Amino acid sequence: MLSPKLKKSLTGAALLLGLSYPFIVYFGLSAFSPQIMISIVLLVLGLRIVLMGKSLPRKNRLLWPSVVALCLMGVGAFLHATVAVKLYPVAISLLLGTAFFWSLFYPPTTIEMIARITEPDLDDKGVSYTRKVTLIWVVFFLLNATIAGWTVVYGTLEQWTLYNGFISYCLTGALLGAEYLVRRVVRAKEAQ
Repeated sequence: MLSPKLKKSLTGAALLLGLSYPFIVYFGLSAFSPQIMISIVLLVLGLRIVLMGKSLPRKNRLLWPSVVALCLMGVGAFLHATVAVKLYPVAISLLLGTAFFWSLFYPPTTIEMIARITEPDLDDKGVSYTRKVTLIWVVFFLLNATIAGWTVVYGTLEQWTLYNGFISYCLTGALLGAEYLVRRVVRAKEAQ
């Protein structure tokens, strides 16, 4: 069993590797073969799944997208390793979009589960709001996967890296920020 300090360090390292993934691929493909890169990616993704699996409840919907992405990339490695290593952001966006979409039909929604971490007694208005936000995230993930897929098929490695390693993170941050501001406005109106 891992000590809490080691587990926290490994989780942080896995998160950092996940966020820097496009840059690792960009520089890695110039130094290593695609087969070595896909092996490294599969190892890191496997470590992330193990760490997430130990820290999240068994029924957590955010764990299985990583498991499916690991399987898809493993299969893709046999077909075309260079494309497989670049498909990871596409797979994650599609799978997260699917997980969020699924939660609309089998509540609680993913955003409601996240909201209940800080507000366990979420009222009906809060549940309705989190449902709308979940739908917005579904659309975002689908658009993100489409653009990321375009960079895999038609873009250069530099375009792929720029979009998947910078622009998509900026868009995600902008959506998080916009949702935060809207939530504050909604709460202020409710308080009046």
